[in-house]
Amino acid sequence: MEPQRQEAFLQKALRSATECAAILDVCRHLKLADQEHLDSGRDFLLRVVSMLTRMTKESGTGTGTTEQDHHRTQPLNSNR
Repeated sequence: MEPQRQEAFLQKALRSATECAAILDVCRHLKLADQEHLDSGRDFLLRVVSMLTRMTKESGTGTGTTEQDHHRTQPLNSNR
């Protein structure tokens, strides 16, 4: 895959993962799921974001998450 396309793909995947985290935060706030399931989903998403960030850095096409992406993950990391 071309480096620019790979970078775009990884950034899109990171944004999707952080959007999923936001959905879990809404579910938590509205009490739509039990805490155990929300924590499990949160932990999984943290692993996915970590993996994608590492892949972006290792590909040499970017620097990982942007400052904006970092701020999007903050609610996910602070609700435990």
